[in-house]
Amino acid sequence: MKTVLIMSRGMRLAPMFKVMAAELARDHRVIVAINTVCADQETQFWQDFKEGIVIDFDRRIQQAMSNRDRWSASFISQIEAETGITLYKSTSNYQLYRRLQKSYLGQRAWDSFYDAEEDTVREYVGSYLVLTQIFEDFAPDIIFYEAIDLISTYVALALSYNRGIFALGYHAAPASDKKIVLFYGIHRQNLVLQELFNHPDLIDQEARQAARDLISRLNLEKMSPPWYVQSYKKSLGGPHYLNPQKIFQNLRHRKTWPDPLRYLRKLKNLAWLGAHSHKAIPEEPYLVFFLHHQPEASTCSVAPRWVDQNVIIEQLAINAPYGLKIVIKEHPRTYGARGKVYFGPLLEIPNVYMCHPTVSTFEVAKRSEAIFTIVGSIGLEGIIMGKRVAVLARPYYSIYPGVKKLHYPDEIFAALGDASWQPQNLEQEREDFTAAYLASQHDCGPVPPGQIWPIPEVGGSLMAQALHRTIGFIEAHNLKPVDFDPGIVA
Repeated sequence: MKTVLIMSRGMRLAPMFKVMAAELARDHRVIVAINTVCADQETQFWQDFKEGIVIDFDRRIQQAMSNRDRWSASFISQIEAETGITLYKSTSNYQLYRRLQKSYLGQRAWDSFYDAEEDTVREYVGSYLVLTQIFEDFAPDIIFYEAIDLISTYVALALSYNRGIFALGYHAAPASDKKIVLFYGIHRQNLVLQELFNHPDLIDQEARQAARDLISRLNLEKMSPPWYVQSYKKSLGGPHYLNPQKIFQNLRHRKTWPDPLRYLRKLKNLAWLGAHSHKAIPEEPYLVFFLHHQPEASTCSVAPRWVDQNVIIEQLAINAPYGLKIVIKEHPRTYGARGKVYFGPLLEIPNVYMCHPTVSTFEVAKRSEAIFTIVGSIGLEGIIMGKRVAVLARPYYSIYPGVKKLHYPDEIFAALGDASWQPQNLEQEREDFTAAYLASQHDCGPVPPGQIWPIPEVGGSLMAQALHRTIGFIEAHNLKPVDFDPGIVA
């Protein structure tokens, strides 16, 4: 029997985590740590969970921090040395998140999370003390968490790495139909994909045939948007923000009324974007950059050096050779949050061309000279399509030999001039990589219309199965955290 520590961090996914915990408790010892977000509400929600042990993380922190000596600078330095992650790095996601959220959504959109240094110190030191005690008391064999963002998640990742324990998260799988993948570390490394790609003889024929079918299909027809993006794209087909009936329907289903100033600003942004974005793909050669949704952990946590995407676009444009356009495409989820103030200076550069979000991402990518991204899922899709893909950060798919790993945006142009960069010729490698990726996916169940995640009863059970299979894979292949980069040190 293994011990699984589940770090639940809010009511958004607590119902699914509770089902998962109950499933895992059938043959594992389960410890659930309720984190500091919505702690009171979550404590009440988990109080009838009898299959395992529930720990009120916030209450434990309060108890652990009762001794003021534990707030001292020397003690914090001791923790930084032991964990390898500094106090400020552990909260970097929200330091960046705050600026972006206030810039795009307004001052009132921010909920003052980690604004005070005392709060940061309290959770950093408290998380260290509580998690250290949990490791001593329960000796977990595996840790599972929702997302890389809270201080406690960073600390858990660092402590578990030092103890040879995998701390795993999950995200929706691109190029899939309602599937997830489990990942490790801040760079979201896919353990199964990496192991199978490094040892292609381990890939079964079913995964290989599925890979051949997917590669062949992409040569003939378009790829649908990822299932978790489709609900956002549906709202872009018409001026629904200016349609009184749709405005009323939208407001009727909201639990809280929107900020009027924020709503008016979005209307203004939508009008400007509609007038300045193109619904056709340019005829000239182009490099394409698909913007990330912001603020979100995919850039704030995974690629903190490159959260200012407007600067990236500017550097691409002013360093591009004559005759090559820089095509940009806003993320459908962020569409309307950034308007003239953000995009206006960029569109004054003559070789920057903005496509409307309703333009097919697949067609834009397919006709491009190369796909440039930070960590986006479009990079994975570009690999499967046989396109040239360049990345600024180090996403899990950057292990593929056809991907160019850049340090600065303008390095892409030297790479484009490299005649040896012909990833479409890596046929066997592409099949191996695609098959390994497909083999790493797990079903998460049907997603109800208008929702992003499946119903808890189905999704939680399937998530438990995914964790079971991943634990089995780790054991079968003798994988160790030391073999992978946790990404906890900048």
